[in-house]
Order: sequence, then C-alpha cells, then structure tokens
Amino acid sequence: MNSNLQKLAIWVAVLVLLAALFNLFNNPAQSRRAGEIPYSEFLASVESGQVTEVELAGNRIHGTLRDSANKFTTYAPQDPALVERLRQKNIKFTARPSDEDMPSILSVILNWFPMLLLIAVWVFFMRQMQSGSGRAMGF
Repeated sequence: MNSNLQKLAIWVAVLVLLAALFNLFNNPAQSRRAGEIPYSEFLASVESGQVTEVELAGNRIHGTLRDSANKFTTYAPQDPALVERLRQKNIKFTARPSDEDMPSILSVILNWFPMLLLIAVWVFFMRQMQSGSGRAMGF
C-alpha cells in the first residue's frame, strides 16, 4: 500500500506541475488588454459625457461607459487636473492604492509554489534513490 501511495503522490506532483506550467505560459495580460483604451480616448469620453464611473488605482484607471456599459482600463500619466475634470462632469469616482505597490501573500505563494514543488520532488527522488539504490524506483 505504501508503494501505491508513493505512485499516487508522484502523479499528483506531475499534474500540479503541469497545471503550474500552463498557468505560467497562459498570458493573463492579453485577456486584460481587451478593454484597454488609450488615455486620450478616455479624456475624450469624459469630455463627451460617455463615462459613468471611474476607479483610480494608482496610475491605472478602470471605468464604465454610459451607452454600452462596457468596462475599460487605461494607464494615466501624472495628471493633477483629472480629478477636477471628473468632478466637473459629475462622474462618480473612487480612489484606492495601486495593486502593484505591495504583493499580497497569496500572490507571493503562487509565484513561488512551482519552484518549491520542484525542490520537493527533487528531494523526494534523492531520498528514494539513497534508500534502496534502485529497489524503491521499481528496478
């Protein structure tokens, strides 16, 4: 039964590694860029009254357009007049700190998990090779 448990652990480790590699190469930035608009287009939408809501997160701006209720994002340069423009057009806006300033503990764990898993699998195999010199590996 111990042998079956070890084989199951190896297969679980392989599946987790494959999932981690898939997530590593699956580029989430491309899916986020679908609603990204240039800053000049954002300013034109504000001036024409098409923007209903805006959330300012550092230099990132997330918002909603009036007509289609489409969500958009853009990157804002240091624009001290932006808040005043939003107030003049009666656009509801909120501000919060940037997500990029300090990574959360979850993102740190997820970023280091594949490396720690590789080290754990390597240690596991090294211990198996030392314990039986081939007997534990099924030779």
